[in-house]
Amino acid sequence: MFDFAANQTVDAVEVVPEEFRHIYEEKDGAFSIAAAYAPLTGLASGLTKSLNAARAEAKTAKASKVDLSALKDYGDNVETIATTVQEKLAELNAQLKSGANFDPEKVRKEIAAGFTGQLSAKDAELATMTASLEHHLIVSEATRAITEAKGVPELLMPAIARQVKVQKVGARFVVTVVDEDGDARISATSGHPMTIADVVKELKTSPTYGRAFESEVASGGGKQPVQQTGRATAPAVRQVGGQKSSLDKISAGLTKRGS
Repeated sequence: MFDFAANQTVDAVEVVPEEFRHIYEEKDGAFSIAAAYAPLTGLASGLTKSLNAARAEAKTAKASKVDLSALKDYGDNVETIATTVQEKLAELNAQLKSGANFDPEKVRKEIAAGFTGQLSAKDAELATMTASLEHHLIVSEATRAITEAKGVPELLMPAIARQVKVQKVGARFVVTVVDEDGDARISATSGHPMTIADVVKELKTSPTYGRAFESEVASGGGKQPVQQTGRATAPAVRQVGGQKSSLDKISAGLTKRGS
C-alpha cells in the first residue's frame, strides 16, 4: 500500500504509483499532493496506520491481552478492525484512482455510522452483564448474612437491597452499604464501612423487620402447663404401705369440705 504520509512531496513523480500520479502537482521543481486531495490522502494514511496496527496486534493477540480501545471506531476485535479498515481503505483508493470528488466529513460519518449499531449492542450486553453481576453479589452475600442470623431471606431481601450498591474497587467489585445520599455508611462500633451483616443486625432489632427472624427466647423450662378447671385440683393422695398418712388425711378432708 502506497504511503501518502511519507510521500507528501517527491522529487520525481515516477516514484508514485501510476494510478495516483494525477493527484500530485508540480511546484518549485518537486511534486506535492494537490490541496484538493490532501484531506483524502490524510484519511487514507490514517486508515493505513490503523490497518498496520491491527495486523501487528493480531500477531500478538494469542499471547497477550490486547488493548483495542484506540481502534474502537473500527470494531471490537482484531479481525473486525482489520477487515473494516481494509474495506474503507479500498474505497478511498478507488476514489483516488478515479479522481472523483469526495466529502471527507461524509466519509467519516459513514465510517462512524457503520459501528454505531455494534457499539450499542456491546453497551447493552455489558449493561446486562453488570446488572447480573451486581444482583448475584448482593443476593449471595445478603442470603448468607440473613441465614446466619436465622432470618427469612424472602422477607428481608428488599429492605437490604435498598441500602446497598455494588462499586468497583481496583479490579474487584464489592458490595457497599450506603446512606440516602449514596455515601458509604460507617459502623459506629468498628469505625469501618458497614457490611451487609451489620445491616442484618439492625433489621433484627427493628420492630417491623424483627418479626422476620426466629425468636431466641426459650419456650418453657420443662414444666407442664396446669389445666384450669375453675377450682383448685386436689393433690394426689399418697399412701404409705397401703395406709393414708396424716398429711394425706388432712388434705382429703379439706378437699371434701370445699366440695
